[in-house]
Amino acid sequence: QCEHGEKFGYRDTNTQILGWLVDKVKGDGDQALSDDIWAKIEAEGDMAIKKDNKGFTDWAAGGMARLSDMARFGQAVLDSYENKGPFDMDVIKSILDGGNK
Repeated sequence: QCEHGEKFGYRDTNTQILGWLVDKVKGDGDQALSDDIWAKIEAEGDMAIKKDNKGFTDWAAGGMARLSDMARFGQAVLDSYENKGPFDMDVIKSILDGGNK
């Protein structure tokens, strides 16, 4: 963490490793994202995930989606934090607390 205007560094390694683990455990991380998140928020459209020329998913690069679907995702996280949404409230709270629990 740093103040505005200070030098900072990206930390995308954890996101990349988490994506690899999802790929390994679920067999298809793209489908897992669709089934476990996108379907639960009742997204209007698909999310595009960046892949390289060998088909390797670049989880840390993020995805591209409709603004309305990203808003749905944000609302689902907020609702889940209040124990009214589609995601596990304890997981959401753990993420917001730094993901160390």
